[in-house]
Amino acid sequence: MVQSVELQVNPERNFLRPVANDDLERLWIWANDPQIRANSFNQQSIDWEEHCRWFRARLADPNWRAYIGIDNAQPIGMVRFQIHDVIANIGVNISATARGQGWGKKIIAHGCALIFSETPVNKITALIKPENCLSLAVFRATGFQESTALPDFPFPHRYLVLLRPH
Repeated sequence: MVQSVELQVNPERNFLRPVANDDLERLWIWANDPQIRANSFNQQSIDWEEHCRWFRARLADPNWRAYIGIDNAQPIGMVRFQIHDVIANIGVNISATARGQGWGKKIIAHGCALIFSETPVNKITALIKPENCLSLAVFRATGFQESTALPDFPFPHRYLVLLRPH
């Protein structure tokens, strides 16, 4: 059973907005944060030119959705989804200055609600490193449940799933 998550968000103060061209450098800085790299499957720093190519390709991809979390007019994180038919894979990144304040849970929950309301997606999946206990806890707190049906993936991982609410 999927749990709903009560969001206590003030829309005048905090919200999600779609990723835009102006976010290119911000996302590169966030992606190269040492804690983010340590919790990523690929731990190497990301080259600027490689990031620019990735970013342009993602913005042009109709099956990619990404949102920037805003608090008091300041960007605090990103949630992104790669959509494959009726399944979306989620990724999240919270800025170093916003970590530990509950934003991960809010951004994930609100982003998932947007994907379920705007697309035919009926399942959102997350691949998380087994030692990333904080991310595992945040995803579980947002209603994701661990699945034993592990997808083929070249690294050890935990597979969590959130189903569209009925």
